[in-house]
Amino acid sequence: MEIINVCILDPIRDFHVEFKKHFSKYFGSLGYEILVNCVTNERDLNKLVKSNTTDIVIADLSLGSESFSGLLVVQELKTKYPDIFCIGMSKHEVSYRQTAQKMPTFDMFIDKTVFFGEDKIYLENISGEFLRKFKRNTHLECCQSAKWDTF
Repeated sequence: MEIINVCILDPIRDFHVEFKKHFSKYFGSLGYEILVNCVTNERDLNKLVKSNTTDIVIADLSLGSESFSGLLVVQELKTKYPDIFCIGMSKHEVSYRQTAQKMPTFDMFIDKTVFFGEDKIYLENISGEFLRKFKRNTHLECCQSAKWDTF
């Protein structure tokens, strides 16, 4: 498995352990082992990105506010580091269409609730999208639906 560095930006520190577990399993099913760092704010994210090789940033879209400040954080990050793959994450606060309109620099979007068993077909669809867009070596093309029964 290829190792990739992932940074999760979410203001709620209590979610970090769950996100690490779910994203490790998700990316593992796609042929990647991930090294995960979690941060709660833009300042820590920028320090982390400057200090190591970050391949993927997964950012909460709202960052705990109504103004969707996570969108702005990623927009600034993509301006400085255009090669970082950015995934927007939300829990029904905003749709993918709204995200794409407000922030075309996100590479893809994941609804947080999918990791808690709400929609297995959605996971299959975003897996194919991720593999097409991320363009890193892996031996998998897409996951079979049976794999998602373990989430």
